[in-house]
Amino acid sequence: MINKIIKSLEGINERAAAIEFRGDANYTKACMETLTSLAYGNNYHVYGHANIIEPTMNEWLYDMVWCTPEPQSIFHIQKIHLVVESEWKTGKDEQEYDFYKLVQARAELRLFIFQAKSVEDRMNYFKDIVERSSIAQEGDNYLLACWNDDGGFTFGSFSKGGGWDYLSN
Repeated sequence: MINKIIKSLEGINERAAAIEFRGDANYTKACMETLTSLAYGNNYHVYGHANIIEPTMNEWLYDMVWCTPEPQSIFHIQKIHLVVESEWKTGKDEQEYDFYKLVQARAELRLFIFQAKSVEDRMNYFKDIVERSSIAQEGDNYLLACWNDDGGFTFGSFSKGGGWDYLSN
């Protein structure tokens, strides 16, 4: 799943360059539309931002949730595949607030989308939060997508109790 998410978000780089959009709302919209398409392609139910793919969609606890509902009701969740939070403000305090939502989330994968000038330092900062957290569980999986000044994402993936599994840009 991580490689599919990375590949789909890498497409945002080209979209951003082509239409030269700037601003938090536009980046969030582009990311959420891309992730919604990927979720539907994997037959997941999605809670997230209303967008051109699904204008009636609503957020549920997080910016986006991919899940498999129980057959009797979409509100009875069988499995949560992905939880997404994003924060485009570059301050640690603003980002930390949203990142902590992921630390307590129970999902196969937690994705945090953000921007920073020092990508590696900020990614290590978030990994340290997870490692110190008493609520995060051994083996919890995280994917970090950091938009940088070069106009593209840098990705880092790790599990609590493990090292960096993947780092690219």
